[in-house]
Amino acid sequence: MLELLVKKQVLLARCMIIDYSIFYIVKMLKGVLCMFTPDKKIAQPGNIVEFERNDIMFKGKVIPSQCQRSVIVDLTIMENLEEIDFEYDRTVVAHENYRIIS
Repeated sequence: MLELLVKKQVLLARCMIIDYSIFYIVKMLKGVLCMFTPDKKIAQPGNIVEFERNDIMFKGKVIPSQCQRSVIVDLTIMENLEEIDFEYDRTVVAHENYRIIS
């Protein structure tokens, strides 16, 4: 009986290790596959850019501003902006944090 209990504990421990390994691999792959990479270009008014904030991808149109290290992005072009429940329809994004789409 004791031998059966020990085998059960060993089996459970192996399952936990396998579960953890799978979880770690999936998490690592998700980070690699979903990683947002901004480009080095500087957007001009009228460009459409995308950026990531709080693990959510945003898309918007750059509007004219006097900002030197960032752009102001109008998010109203996003179809799901209301679903995201973002507080504002415009936001400031640093040049190193966005990618130009068009």
